[in-house]
Amino acid sequence: MAEYDHLPVYKATYDLLQHVYRDKSIGSVPRDVKFTLIETLKKDILEILVSIYKAHYITDERKVVPLQQARDLIPGIKARFRILFDLHHINPELFQTLAFEVESISKQLAAWHTKTLRRLHETNAVGDSKAGDAE
Repeated sequence: MAEYDHLPVYKATYDLLQHVYRDKSIGSVPRDVKFTLIETLKKDILEILVSIYKAHYITDERKVVPLQQARDLIPGIKARFRILFDLHHINPELFQTLAFEVESISKQLAAWHTKTLRRLHETNAVGDSKAGDAE
């Protein structure tokens, strides 16, 4: 099994978190914005990283929960970036880059989640079929 930090979705999420920490315009926002929007962004992106880690190492039937938790954080992250843009704390180019990164993460999480649900459904269907054959 590959390590979690080699997963493309993990790498993309990690890069997004680094972007938030390292970008000078994000780091220079007013204090009230820093301790509301920016800190929440960092926390949510870090939570996605933890969810990816959990999903990578647990079995399929329990994998659905951390993947859904990670997916649930995406709209809030998108909204916070949009607010930063609308308040002119980040420029259009940075907003576009961040939006693209978040969308990439969202698509990868959705694909992994869908694949896991499909595999779980197939496993249950096979199990139900075998139980019916045993009767």
